[in-house]
Amino acid sequence: RRKTSLMKKSFKYSKMCGADIYLGICIRDTGQVYIFSADASGFWAFVGSKLNCYYPPPSQVTDRDFSNS
Repeated sequence: RRKTSLMKKSFKYSKMCGADIYLGICIRDTGQVYIFSADASGFWAFVGSKLNCYYPPPSQVTDRDFSNS
């Protein structure tokens, strides 16, 4: 629940302030990685390529996922 709340707040901040945001959350117990990206400029693109080798694969959410709901 808090993970989703952080992602929603990041989405709102990116819209209100015109900011590019890349939020990563790693659950220590399971190693699961969750990513939120609101990156219109592509500034954070290099981070995504590094995370592709993680297992289990990261769960990725973008600003488009929040704007559709």
